[in-house]
Parts: sequence; C-alpha cells; structure tokens
Amino acid sequence: MMMFARHSIVAIVLASAFGSNAVAQSCPPSSLTQSVALEFTTVAGEKLVLPAINSMECKDIDMMLARIDSTRYRGNAPQPENIADCPLLSYELLLAEENYNRCVVVRKNVSDGLRNIERPASQ
Repeated sequence: MMMFARHSIVAIVLASAFGSNAVAQSCPPSSLTQSVALEFTTVAGEKLVLPAINSMECKDIDMMLARIDSTRYRGNAPQPENIADCPLLSYELLLAEENYNRCVVVRKNVSDGLRNIERPASQ
C-alpha cells in the first residue's frame, strides 16, 4: 500500500517562491467584463484577437483557451511574468469561468452525472 504525503498548495507555492530567488508579482484585481472584441499583444509580441465572451460557443471557448495557453505568457506560473500581460490573465480567467459555468456544468446536468467529454486536440 502506497502512502502519499499531503502538502498544502500554499506551502508548496511559498517554498518554491522563497526557495528560488523569484520575486512574487501579482496582477491587480480587474473589473473587466469583456463584451466586445479586443486586440491584445503580449509582452513577447504574440498578437491575439479576444472575442466577446458572451458571443462564443463552447468549442470556440476551448480553442481560445488553448490559443492563450500557447502564447506561454505566464509560463507555468499562476501569474504572468510581466505585469503588462495582466489584462490577458483577466480575460483568460473570465473565459475559463464561462467555460465551466456554461459548458462543463451544463454538460454534467444534461447527462445526470459525469461523463467523459472529448476535448479537441491542443492547438
């Protein structure tokens, strides 16, 4: 029988932040409600057209989340490497929340339980 140690996510994040000489940077809270299409260029020069969230279908949301992730604007971190990319993080969080509320929860309720949902291949 294998035993797994349980670690708090907070403890792991603190250990990794203090263990390396990383400077913690966080994005300011955003009151963004994205109801019109916007163009955004990341600090690394990746250009994105961010469609209005309320006009997107579930498959469009999935593809947009994959496209945002492909820019690597925040690497493997929960926050962007450069504070100038914070508006993209706000959009990504709104999009992920919409995906969960509109696509995942609805799919769960329709099937009266969890089922495997095939996701499109990463872009």
